[in-house]
Amino acid sequence: MRELSENQDFVFWSEENGFDTLGDYFGNSLASLHEREGFNPRFYKELLGLISKYHYGSYFEDYY
Repeated sequence: MRELSENQDFVFWSEENGFDTLGDYFGNSLASLHEREGFNPRFYKELLGLISKYHYGSYFEDYY
């Protein structure tokens, strides 16, 4: 995550919660992330921005 995001709070939270890569987020629903302590709207915005920036959005196409 350190290579992808400049938001150090997001990077620290991600690493503390076992999300070492952007792909690690794909095993969790966005709703379950909101339930985790410390996850906030800024992190949600950062995550969606990273998904968009690195074209991981195509990963979700199979689920629609």
